[in-house]
Amino acid sequence: MIKLLLIVLAGAGAGAWLGSTRSCESGGCPLTATPLRGALYGALMAGFIGFALVGRPGAKASSHAPLSAHLLAITSSAEFEAQVLQAKGPVLVDFYADWCGPCQRLLPVISELADEWAGSVTVVKVNVDKAGEVAKANGVSSIPDVRIFLDGKEKDRIVGLESKDVYVARVAAWRGTAPAASAAPKAD
Repeated sequence: MIKLLLIVLAGAGAGAWLGSTRSCESGGCPLTATPLRGALYGALMAGFIGFALVGRPGAKASSHAPLSAHLLAITSSAEFEAQVLQAKGPVLVDFYADWCGPCQRLLPVISELADEWAGSVTVVKVNVDKAGEVAKANGVSSIPDVRIFLDGKEKDRIVGLESKDVYVARVAAWRGTAPAASAAPKAD
C-alpha cells in the first residue's frame, strides 16, 4: 500500500510540475494546463501504473504450497540424460515455464505426485526458458507438456492441463498397475 501511495504522490508531483511550467496554456494539453489539473492527471496515471507494478492494495501475495523435495529440476542436457534417459523405471517429465498460467496450476499436482510416487516413479520438471536445449531436443512446442519415459524411452505425452487422475492413469498404465482412469497408453 505504501509503495502504491508513493507512486501516486510522485505522479501527482510530476503532473503539478508540468502544470506549473505553463507550457500548455494554448489549450493543446488541457489536462496539464494548471498545477491542479496536472497533479490530478499525474496521480491518476501513476495510480494505473502503480496497480500494474505493485498490485491491488490489501491483496495478499499468492501462497503456493512448497514444492516436493522429491521433485527434481532439470537445467541442462547432461542432467536430462542422467535423470531421464539413463533412468531405470518410469520417469514423469513436466516441461513448463514460469510465465505459463496452466503450467503454474499444474505444478502443485506434479509436486504432489512426486511425493506420492517417491521411490517408484521419478518426477522431474524442465523449465523451457532455462533449459531450452532440452525442450528443443524433445520437440516441445506447447506447454505444459508432460512426458512419460520408461527405461529411457518416451512412451506417452500429455499436452495441456489435465486433472491429476489423467496423469495417475497414464503412468499406471506404463508401470503395469491398474489405471485410475480410462486413458490408454499410446502404442510404440
